[in-house]
Amino acid sequence: MTGRSDTPGSAGAEPEAMVWALVVHASADEDEPLYAEAIIEFDTARYPVVVTDALDSGLALAVGEPPPTTAAVHVDGHLLTRIDLVGGRQVWEPDSPLELSEQWLSAAEADGGIVLTVVPPGTWPQGLAGLVPEALDGMLETVLEDAQERGPVLHGAVRLVEAGSEAFETEA
Repeated sequence: MTGRSDTPGSAGAEPEAMVWALVVHASADEDEPLYAEAIIEFDTARYPVVVTDALDSGLALAVGEPPPTTAAVHVDGHLLTRIDLVGGRQVWEPDSPLELSEQWLSAAEADGGIVLTVVPPGTWPQGLAGLVPEALDGMLETVLEDAQERGPVLHGAVRLVEAGSEAFETEA
């Protein structure tokens, strides 16, 4: 599942500020449950700010297991509404909430969180939003490997905050 944020009003005016990809992965160990990931590409202007905020939140270079972070992903039913960085002081929201698949939401709820990955500008090819999930899965590894040549790719374990929870109400 993919989504775009801060889409300009006029065609071709500027590239999107954020491109989101929501992915469900199988663990390397077949006995382990699925896990959910949100991959976000920011535009050139926002990327350095986001890298600083992501590092301040505990995200690290995407090598090995994602470290625990202070970041949070907010969902309301089957909608991703925002990502909080730096203890909620930096909030990133899609233009409109992103619809979550049942599988993504179930994996996130089972883990109590997701893996958040921040990739540099230019990572996702044009037409990403139109790809079927199987096509996205097939290209994901290659695209992420290539992204590391453009800038830091960061990842971290991010807690899930669901609407109606005390944390959702106090942080909203």
